[in-house]
Amino acid sequence: MINDPSGGVADQLASLQADLDASANAEMATRCDELGVPADRTHAVHGRAATEIHHFAEANAIDLIVMGTHGQHGLGLLLGSTANAVLHGIACDSLIVRVGDAA
Repeated sequence: MINDPSGGVADQLASLQADLDASANAEMATRCDELGVPADRTHAVHGRAATEIHHFAEANAIDLIVMGTHGQHGLGLLLGSTANAVLHGIACDSLIVRVGDAA
């Protein structure tokens, strides 16, 4: 907890978060426009990725989650930690796709 009676640090953190949000939303809008994804079909949330994906899927009756992973090779590392966390506890179907450079 930040204990700053003047509010200076808290205000700076809030301003920084607002700047980060604006930058992320602008980047998402650019990418979605390039891919033809309508703005009303995009969503941004804050928090731990797997937890927020679970909450969003449940709240919006999502049928399928598709996500990419950069998981490393090897039996224990087939999926990245976020993809693995999403798979555990999700009620809907999921499709995890390996992304990255072709070998």
